[in-house]
Amino acid sequence: AAREADAPLTTQSRPWSEPARVLRRMEWLAGFFGVAGAAALLFGRGSPQGALVLTLAAAASIFAFRGLQGLVGQLAAGSPETRRPIDRRSRRLVWLRFSLLTLAPLISLWMDSERALGLVMGFSVIPLAAVAEGLLQLGFVLMGRREHGR
Repeated sequence: AAREADAPLTTQSRPWSEPARVLRRMEWLAGFFGVAGAAALLFGRGSPQGALVLTLAAAASIFAFRGLQGLVGQLAAGSPETRRPIDRRSRRLVWLRFSLLTLAPLISLWMDSERALGLVMGFSVIPLAAVAEGLLQLGFVLMGRREHGR
């Protein structure tokens, strides 16, 4: 136990920072930000169209994020000798997901301001979730240092 207390704090030494948990937490945070944004547009600005567009954009953003997770997992799995090449289906899904993200700003040019605001807010849920996760990780590290007297 003494060695464990003397060990440097790393993200690998904490169960809350396991990559799968972090990614799952980011998905939940993104979903929360999507729901909160849709509620703000619906009740705060009285824009059901903006809330609907935000919800669809947030879902597309989370869908693209999950695809990126799968791609990175497939690329990083195993040693270079045992790693399988990316199959055709995965490549198509990656193109579809990133096409959604690329076309969104172009589509917003033809939307009214409320719908464009919903679109931008919806596609911002993943960056917001990444920032929130970073702040959570920083808080965990600072709390761990305080517990260990550093």
